[in-house]
Amino acid sequence: MENNISGYLVQYLEYHRTFKKSVKATLVWHKECINRFITTIQITDVRSVTPADAQDFIYHLNEHGNRTESIRTKARSLKAFFNWLKKRKVIEINPFLDLEFPGKDEPRIKFMMESEVQEFFGNLRRCTLFYSDFEKTRAIAIYSLAYGLGLRL
Repeated sequence: MENNISGYLVQYLEYHRTFKKSVKATLVWHKECINRFITTIQITDVRSVTPADAQDFIYHLNEHGNRTESIRTKARSLKAFFNWLKKRKVIEINPFLDLEFPGKDEPRIKFMMESEVQEFFGNLRRCTLFYSDFEKTRAIAIYSLAYGLGLRL
């Protein structure tokens, strides 16, 4: 039996069009993601794709300036494709499971600790950049309001 990724891609897109009633933009998106994967890893046999190939593809996307969310979206598309192959018993494992993504361990919300807030306002009170006490008081009021309303770094 032929294990060509491109052949399965045609079947997968037909499945999406027929059973999932996907719109044309979705079909184009899946096709572009899978074709980019094929050209990047240069493997045509669907059974020879390994988790290492999938991880290399993620690294490749990151090195070429793709945003983390864009990389995750492409990986979701490929994960769905390989899940479809797995359900049809073409492959045994989905190589797009348990991937590491860039920026995964970085906290999304950055905030100031209480000691940093106290240091910031202390420095603001001692700042000599202001020409009058009014300007200094105004700046402290503005930053206090922003901090109180949840302004983050």
